[in-house]
Amino acid sequence: MDTIKILLALTTTVLAAALAWSYSQQKDQSSKAPKDELARIEQQLAALAIEEKNIANEKRLRQLGVDVLSLSRQQQQQKEADAQKALLEKQQREAAEAAKALQELEAKQSDKKFQNEEQGIVDLQKVEKTNKDFRNSNLILQALPLARVTSYVDDPEFGNFVLFDIKVENVINVDSKLALRRKDGIAGFVRVTSIEGVEGVADLLPGAGKFTPQVGEDLIMDPTN
Repeated sequence: MDTIKILLALTTTVLAAALAWSYSQQKDQSSKAPKDELARIEQQLAALAIEEKNIANEKRLRQLGVDVLSLSRQQQQQKEADAQKALLEKQQREAAEAAKALQELEAKQSDKKFQNEEQGIVDLQKVEKTNKDFRNSNLILQALPLARVTSYVDDPEFGNFVLFDIKVENVINVDSKLALRRKDGIAGFVRVTSIEGVEGVADLLPGAGKFTPQVGEDLIMDPTN
């Protein structure tokens, strides 16, 4: 595309020079040249000057690296990062509340304020489970996306499988078990059956219940194991 524009700029320059020379010759050779012809030549010269200026401006923009599509992708990535940050902050607040509840529970136990010891044990287990869930959610959110789902096929003859694009090379192999990340959790698991270039195919694994992969969801290594 740049070569074509360079040729066009050169052609425009030559044509402008020719028209300028022709215009000069006509003025020198005959003072009786029609005014409308001279006006037409002046208009052509003006149009060529504008076109040459536009080509120069576009070339400068390319040299400055103006890329609207890249800017749009950066803005979208920033939005996703802000959303994840907001979710993480919410979970941190919940974890802080859970930790506070655990401290209060331990204080009550030390002060022998619980009349029902079994109920106190149950409450403590709930708090511990909340802390564990929070830690797992953090690990899942921070896990590096190794691949991204590009299509999901549910075929009665060939079964259920996903097509994906590889985002990190030399990590995923045939038989690799990957987790499908959905928000801050894992929706299910898949096993890679084939890889060709940066594209691959994986079968859905049973055990996590029925789940339907969505286009754009990330495939990660399970960080909770």
